[in-house]
Amino acid sequence: MAKAIKRASESSQSPPSSLKNLVAKRIKDLRKKQGFENQEHFAWEKNLSRSLYGKYEKGANMTLDSLEKLINAFNISVKDFFSKGFDTIPDDNKKPK
Repeated sequence: MAKAIKRASESSQSPPSSLKNLVAKRIKDLRKKQGFENQEHFAWEKNLSRSLYGKYEKGANMTLDSLEKLINAFNISVKDFFSKGFDTIPDDNKKPK
């Protein structure tokens, strides 16, 4: 039974170039660039939920409000946030109808 559950969750993971994964990589890169070696210290310092922040770095869905809060925590603009690492999104990144 556990194997079946694991397989189902694995199939729902986003492809490496999905927007969620690109955002996750970007926030992880920005955290490390600011000198925070781990998620917990960054979240604590920036007054963010540690558990939610950890999920976001792993590619979990987030609201636009949450994304805006993260961008503000990094003290950068939205334009700067999306200026690096988002050139690999495929044109066919749309869900099938």
